[in-house]
Amino acid sequence: MKNIAFSLCVALAFVLLAGCAQPAVTATPEPTAAATVTPTAAYHKPVIVVTTYFLEDFARQVAGDGATVVNLLPDGANLHTYEPSPKDLELINSADIFVFNGAGLEPYAENVAKSLPKTVRVVEASAGLTLVESGDKDYGLYDPHAWLDPMMAKRELIWIQNALISADSKNSEYYQARTSAYFTSLDELDAYIENRTANLSSREYIGFHPAFTYFNARYNLSYAAVIEEFAGDEPSAQEMARIVDTARATNIRTVFAEPFLDPRAANAIAKEINGTVEILNPLETLTAEDRANGKDYLSVMRENADTLSKVLS
Repeated sequence: MKNIAFSLCVALAFVLLAGCAQPAVTATPEPTAAATVTPTAAYHKPVIVVTTYFLEDFARQVAGDGATVVNLLPDGANLHTYEPSPKDLELINSADIFVFNGAGLEPYAENVAKSLPKTVRVVEASAGLTLVESGDKDYGLYDPHAWLDPMMAKRELIWIQNALISADSKNSEYYQARTSAYFTSLDELDAYIENRTANLSSREYIGFHPAFTYFNARYNLSYAAVIEEFAGDEPSAQEMARIVDTARATNIRTVFAEPFLDPRAANAIAKEINGTVEILNPLETLTAEDRANGKDYLSVMRENADTLSKVLS
């Protein structure tokens, strides 16, 4: 498919915080041989600190060899219960760029961002996106999971690109070229998911918690029910019974769990309907084994599409 290229907004002196306008997106230059980073002995490589796996992957895709990316969240840790240690806070304060998703995904991050010195460029990656209302008592007013729509993920990368160019303007062509190349990969991913979900026998499923709302909206899927309305809040016996009734009424034989969240409720529902449990991964974290096997945002998103295709065909 066509390579949809995007360009840098008007160069930012500082990266905008939440509530600012959505980053403009036009055409970026194609990757060129000249767009390279050649650090010298005096070269300061920017340090980017991120809060979660998908932002780590996005930052690495944009930064390449031009910056050092550090993820605060340990592999396999639960983002919803994570709190930064004093050492983590020291790391954020000494960084060139601090990237968090926002919209309540990381409850601690907005307060941390407000207290940082002016030397740290703050990126709230979901700023400017059209988010759906959530009512989640932990996340806040809006559903933060926009990165699971690859086209919305592009907007998050634009913020990271802008911050890097602000921190390291002499390598702006390099960062633009890498962003452009990754946008092509996201377009290919989008086409792959559309193909895998185009001709399904059913378009609704029982999710674990409503992380895939944006994904569902893009690919014309929907939840018949979710097991946990808010991540980590186990359903009551009455709620479990309603989900079982929904599964039987809609002939659903598979329910979904998520990595790193307690699967017991999903297993119990599957047992009641003589069904099975499958996994959808919202990419908040990966295991060390996943990393060793070369998994990343693109490959896990394809796995999610393959799993849904298998279950709903």
